[in-house]
Amino acid sequence: MPELVEPPSFSLDAPPWEDRQGNLDIQTSVPCLTTKDEQSNVTKKALTLAMLEERYPQEAWIRVYTDGSATEAVKNGGAGVYVQYPSGERQAEAIPTGLHCTNYRAEVQALIHAAYTINDRVNHDNQVVFLTDALSVLQAMTSSKLPQLEHALHNIKSLRTVLQWIPSHCGVQGNEEADRMAKLGAEDEQENNPVSLTEMKTIIKSLHRTPQPQDSYHLLSRPQQVVIFRLRTGHNRLNQHLHKKLHVVPSPMCSCGEAEQDTAHILRDCKNHQVLREEIWPMPESLHNKLYGPVAALQRTTNYISRSGLQV
Repeated sequence: MPELVEPPSFSLDAPPWEDRQGNLDIQTSVPCLTTKDEQSNVTKKALTLAMLEERYPQEAWIRVYTDGSATEAVKNGGAGVYVQYPSGERQAEAIPTGLHCTNYRAEVQALIHAAYTINDRVNHDNQVVFLTDALSVLQAMTSSKLPQLEHALHNIKSLRTVLQWIPSHCGVQGNEEADRMAKLGAEDEQENNPVSLTEMKTIIKSLHRTPQPQDSYHLLSRPQQVVIFRLRTGHNRLNQHLHKKLHVVPSPMCSCGEAEQDTAHILRDCKNHQVLREEIWPMPESLHNKLYGPVAALQRTTNYISRSGLQV
């Protein structure tokens, strides 16, 4: 069990965070990006890149991407930093953050390390934006709950400093590089570090957590995963979604004329593909098993979609 330690505190001359660094701005959203996970990664990436070009043009801002990672969310932490300077220079850092480390701690350490990494490169004419997918860390910053991070940011003598949330894993190059660095940091040699009371509670809970069975979805090939994901979520190219959500087809009805074309209909009822369904599933099989069953069941479903000619 890791050693328990009280979180450190800092005594700075100016008391409140907002007064200490009036040029700091914290942004926890991206314009037009919804909080619900209903937009595709392509859309998320496009909205994020548009925001970056509008708010933080690369020729005028130092862009600092950060990410944190921990194995099973509680051990072997890694912090990743990827910096894009207006000059075109790039800088990447991979840092181990401790044998006992939560994802949250790794994300905080990534921002702290990033602040110290660029400190000597920043002057009063520079504008700096830290880009992170750790929304909880930014929310904690607004409540002055992270004195170490505040202290690190306080030392940056820039014209303006922004902490900007961005979505994760949607193909934004800087974010992907920071994620790669974080994973490399997690693989590096780790110190047996002390932890806070909150982290200790998280670690203890993880030790007693019942392991969840792995979703067979993760054992599929990438193209098969895409098919199953779209069928599960309903965010697909079937007429019901195209008509009701995207308004790009005149009707939600299936070409068979008997019902709206959705996942359940094409996998269970559509007469256009009845012969193929009986070939793929000679014995009755539930819709749940076709979408959430073992890997062989999911592969039968993707085979059915492929042979049917349906575009999902």
